[in-house]
Amino acid sequence: MIIAELLSELKLWFGATEQPVAGREPAERPSGKQPEAARCYVVDDETGIQQLISMVLKPMGIQIEEFASAQALMEGLDRWHPQLIFLDISLEKSDAVEVLHGLAKVGYSGAVNLMSGRHGPILEDVRKLGERHGLRMLPALLKPFDVATIRAIGKSILPAALEQKRPRIAIDDALRQGWMKVWYQPKIDLQKKALVGCEALARIEHPEYGILSPGSFLPGADTESLTRLTEHVLLSVLRDAVRFGETGVSIRPAVNIPVDVLMKFPVASLVRENRPAGDAWKGLIVEVTEDQIVRDVGRAEDIATQLKIYGISLSIDDFGAGYSSLARLKQFPFAELKLDMSFVQGCAGNPQNAALCKAVIDLAHSFDAVAVAEGIEKPEDLRALFQMGCDLGQGYLLAPPTRLADFLRILNQRKPMPDLLGGSRFSKIADRILADTQAAAVAVPTPLASRPAASAGAGLPRRKP
Repeated sequence: MIIAELLSELKLWFGATEQPVAGREPAERPSGKQPEAARCYVVDDETGIQQLISMVLKPMGIQIEEFASAQALMEGLDRWHPQLIFLDISLEKSDAVEVLHGLAKVGYSGAVNLMSGRHGPILEDVRKLGERHGLRMLPALLKPFDVATIRAIGKSILPAALEQKRPRIAIDDALRQGWMKVWYQPKIDLQKKALVGCEALARIEHPEYGILSPGSFLPGADTESLTRLTEHVLLSVLRDAVRFGETGVSIRPAVNIPVDVLMKFPVASLVRENRPAGDAWKGLIVEVTEDQIVRDVGRAEDIATQLKIYGISLSIDDFGAGYSSLARLKQFPFAELKLDMSFVQGCAGNPQNAALCKAVIDLAHSFDAVAVAEGIEKPEDLRALFQMGCDLGQGYLLAPPTRLADFLRILNQRKPMPDLLGGSRFSKIADRILADTQAAAVAVPTPLASRPAASAGAGLPRRKP
C-alpha cells in the first residue's frame, strides 16, 4: 500500500503533464478505422491510473485518450480503433464484461489489457471471456503496477505504429517554425525529500504529429545544427531562470551540451550577456557525457574552469558507460556524477548493478561531488539508491518532464522552501517510504542532512571538508 500511495500522491504534485498539443488531433475517421499514428485508450474511473499510463506512453509518441465509462469508450471507438486498450474490470455504472461484448460487436482487432486492484482471481476469468469472443487479450495486470511494465507493453504492442508515428524533423526546420520547446524534469534530493533542480530537455511540439522526443530530431544531426539547438536551449533556460526565481524556490537548471559544441560555442559569453541579474541568478549545470569528455580532458578542463567564473558547474552524464580512468577523472573539475541509467534500473534486484551504483556514488563523494541517479522508475530501486547514499534522483517515478507552465506551477506549490523538510505532502510521503526502508535495512548510510553543510551559494549539496 505504501508504494501505491506514493505513486498516487506524487501525481498530485507532478501530475501527468505531457498533454497533447492543441489542434494536433486529426479529423474524425469512419467507424472502425485504424489510426495512422500509435494510439491507446485507457478505460478506468481512477484518474491516477489514467495519468500514470498517459505519463509513460505519451513520451513514446503514443497518443492517449482516457475514458471513465463504457459508454464514453464506445463513443471513442466511433472515431478510432486504437492498437491497445487498457481496461479496468470495474467501471462507473458498467464493467469489463459489458465492454468486451461491445468490442466484439464492433469488430475491434487491437489488443486489450485488463487491470484491477481488487479482483485478482476474477481477472483471468474475464480475460478468457474476451478470448471466447475473438478478442486479442493480453495477460491481465494487477494493480499497483510499475512504469517499466507499462512501457514494456507499449513497446511490444505498438512497434510498427511507433515507427510510423515517429517522423524525422530537421532541427533547423523546427527552430525556424517555432516548434522547438524546452521542457523541465524535476530533480529530487533523495535525502531531504525536496525539489532542488531540474534538467532542461528539448521537445518538438508539432502541429500535426504532436510531442516529439529527441529520437525524432537528434540522430544524424550535424554539429552546426546542434550548435543552433544548444543556443536556443541555453537562451530559453536563461530566460526561464528569472521566472524560477520569482517563485521563491532556489534551483539550478541543467543543460546537456555535446562536447563538440562545448569546445566551439562561446557558452561563457552567452551566459554572461543573458543571465539573470543579481540574486535571480542561481547558476547553471552543463551536462557532458563521459565517453565524450575523455577525448580531450585538458581542453575540457580549461572550459570548465572558465565556466566556474559565471556560476556554471559541469556534470558527467551517463557515468560508468565510458570506462574513463581515475587518473583522467581526477583532472576534471566536475560537480556531479550522473549514474548511467542502465545501472540504476534494476539496481534493487541485480547485485552487479547495485555494486556499480554504490561504487559510482562513493566515487562522487570522494571527489567532493554529488551523485545523481536518473531513470528511476521503480520504488524498490528508489529504496536501494537511498540506502546507498545517493544524493539526487530523477525519473518517471518521481516526476515526468513538463512544459514551463507546469513546472512553474510545481515550484509555486512547493514554496516556501523551509516547509519542504517538515510539512510538505511530498516530504511526508517520502518519509513513509524511506522510513520503511530504514526499518528493514541492516545499515543505512549517513543521510546527507547529517553530513557537513553545503556551501550557501553553490546551489548543489556539495560536501566540504
